[in-house]
Amino acid sequence: MTVAVALGMALVGSLLLVAAFRTHREEWNASTSFVLLIGWLVNSAAVLALTSGRYVERLDPISNIRVRELVGADVRTFSYVMVVGALAIGLLAFRHLPHHGRLHVSAVLAVTICVLMNATNALSGLPVVSVGASFMVVTLVAATVMPRGDGARLGAALFGLTMSTASLAFVALDPATGTRDCTLSKCGPLDLLVNGLTISENALALVMALALPFMHLAFRGPLRAITIAHTLGVVWLTGSRTSLIAVAVTILAIAVYRPTAGARPESRDTLARLGIALAAAITFLLPRIGDIEASAFSLRGYLWQLAHTRMAEDSPWLGFGAAAWSRLATDTGEISEGAIYSPHNQWLELQYALGWLGVLLLAWWLIALVRENRTQVRQLAVVLIPSLTIGATERAWSFGSPDWLTWALVALLLMNGGATSPQPAPRGPSSGEQHLSREPLGSRGRERAALGARLRRSQAPVTRRRFSLVRPQRVSHH
Repeated sequence: MTVAVALGMALVGSLLLVAAFRTHREEWNASTSFVLLIGWLVNSAAVLALTSGRYVERLDPISNIRVRELVGADVRTFSYVMVVGALAIGLLAFRHLPHHGRLHVSAVLAVTICVLMNATNALSGLPVVSVGASFMVVTLVAATVMPRGDGARLGAALFGLTMSTASLAFVALDPATGTRDCTLSKCGPLDLLVNGLTISENALALVMALALPFMHLAFRGPLRAITIAHTLGVVWLTGSRTSLIAVAVTILAIAVYRPTAGARPESRDTLARLGIALAAAITFLLPRIGDIEASAFSLRGYLWQLAHTRMAEDSPWLGFGAAAWSRLATDTGEISEGAIYSPHNQWLELQYALGWLGVLLLAWWLIALVRENRTQVRQLAVVLIPSLTIGATERAWSFGSPDWLTWALVALLLMNGGATSPQPAPRGPSSGEQHLSREPLGSRGRERAALGARLRRSQAPVTRRRFSLVRPQRVSHH
């Protein structure tokens, strides 16, 4: 049964990939390749370990759950991949330096947070410079110069679709490695937990949950609807409850904000800003209000208590650095291997690494994103609110070091900010009026619109011969 379901869904995913490449090939640009490259680079260690069988599985004494870990050889190989990837990303970004326009504060803030999180490692006697930190700095610096708009959204959507398709194919070929046994508190519809080409079912589900908003923004028509349904099925197979909640929040945000609709009422934009602020506030307050029991939220209460205790005793204002949390597993054994990457709350992670300075920087970063996307705030809300929902009990964005979700942070930085709002299209040959199109224009459409705007502002004489150099977009009339 498991093999049949995985094989059938993998075939559907393959057909969706073919349709996506054929339908959206004109929107493909350097940012599409950039996001795809990062997505597979940061997941290469898990893919290599699972496909070659070089991983260990043991019972975690704290959570009483069997966890998978990479062996030393794969960790070293991952470091080499990071070095090569950083060089490739640097070359790709260098090619786009001449095209860089205005400064994007959100990308610069992301670089600043990354550098500071690694610099404060010195407070805990940990290395300030590492391969992972260097890769992260190169990646975020590249995000300051890469093209913004449709290409990045397409890259994130395609990465999610390629990961789901490859993972399902792997489950069909090797169900023993591509799945795990159910736990006492969690199980999927196949009486298994599907992890595919990631190290755990939660990892695969979070990839799908973060890719879902980009699929809605990047794809159109039946392709959009079928891809979303396919992604929902993959998340359901994983059994991840956090991701299922994030998917439900995404669908609700899409229904309320209608991010791809042409009309842009001011009230709906205001509602999107309020939704982002509310999601950020809930994520911040969840681990801080009341006396949370250690067993709450599947033992996340224990992680939150431990983080607050450590900060109160030692370094509440400057934090401990990006690598300090993992020492609680490797050195002291106070947390399980499954919690080694984060305190499982986005705000609390920044506070643990950078103190209250980290909290202020994260808040500033969120405000900068909203300001840069002021004309497309509904699209931002559909991506940002589910990410913050995940950040309440997990971590959607890793600023200090790369993880399997780094591509989502990069896609968020590049999805808008430099793009124009959906452009008008003519109603008919005789009306002389325009109305907003139902879908955002692609990269070429925005370039034509920007060129026309510059010509109108300069009041330069435009002859029919000169303007014919820019081929007008075809619009079907009904």
